[in-house]
Amino acid sequence: MVMQDKSHKSQLRSGVLISYLILVNNFIYAQEAISTERPSFSNSSSVLLPGRLNVESGFQFQRVDDATDELVLNTTQLRYGVNEHFELRFTWNLLQRDTQVEGANLSGTGWAPPVLGIKTQLLEGDGWIPETALIAEVALRGGSDIFSNDRLVPALRYSMGWSVGARGALTHTYNIFWALEDDRALNLLTLIYAHGITDDLTAFVELYSFLVKGESDYRTDMGLIYLIKPRFQVDLSGGLGLSDISPDWFLDVGLSFAIFK
Repeated sequence: MVMQDKSHKSQLRSGVLISYLILVNNFIYAQEAISTERPSFSNSSSVLLPGRLNVESGFQFQRVDDATDELVLNTTQLRYGVNEHFELRFTWNLLQRDTQVEGANLSGTGWAPPVLGIKTQLLEGDGWIPETALIAEVALRGGSDIFSNDRLVPALRYSMGWSVGARGALTHTYNIFWALEDDRALNLLTLIYAHGITDDLTAFVELYSFLVKGESDYRTDMGLIYLIKPRFQVDLSGGLGLSDISPDWFLDVGLSFAIFK
C-alpha cells in the first residue's frame, strides 16, 4: 500500500512537471512577438492582441544639470489587450532626485502618482493613411514625498504610424498634459524612425520637444531593442538635450515580457 501511494505521488509530480514545461515552452516560443512602447517617448499606433498582458519596465539616469541628477529606479507599465480596438493601461514609477544646493545634498526617493489609461484604435494603416490610435490617461492623487500630487492630472495622446519599406516604421505623436506643479498645459511632439536590422534586433532614432508657454525643450535619443525570445525583450538607449532648458543627457535600460495570449 505504501509503495502504491509513492507511485501515485511520483506520477503526480511527473504530471505537474510536464505540464509546467509545456506552459514554459508555450510562453517562451509563442509565435506572436511582443510589441512594446519602450524605450522611446513615442507611443505606438497599435493596440495589444486581445487577452495579452505586457509588462514593460526600465531604469533611467538623467543628468538635469550640474546640480541635479534624477533616477527612475523603476518605471513599469502594464498594458492589457481587451479586444482588437481597445487596451487598458496602468503605470507607476519609483523616483529619486539628488540636488546639490550651496553644498547641501537635498534628495528624495518615492513613488510618483499612479497613472490609469485606455487606448483605442481609430484607423488601420493603408498606404499613406496612417495607423492611428488615441490614448486617454489620468495621473491619480497620491505619490510620496516630493513626487506627490493632490489632484487628478489628465493627458491625451494621439499617435500615427506608417510602414516604411519591409523593415522600417515611422511614428509621430502629439501629446497634451498638465504639469503636476500648476495648471500649465504642456505639449509633447515626437517623431521616431525604427528599423529592423535583423529579425531580432531593431534600432531607432527619435526627436521630440516639450512646448510650454513659448519655451521649447528639444531632445533626441537613439537606442537598440533586442528580442531574446518572442515574448521577452531588452532595450538600451540614451539621449541628449538640445536646448538650454533641456537635461544634459540621460541613459535608459529596460526589460519587457508578455504573458497570456
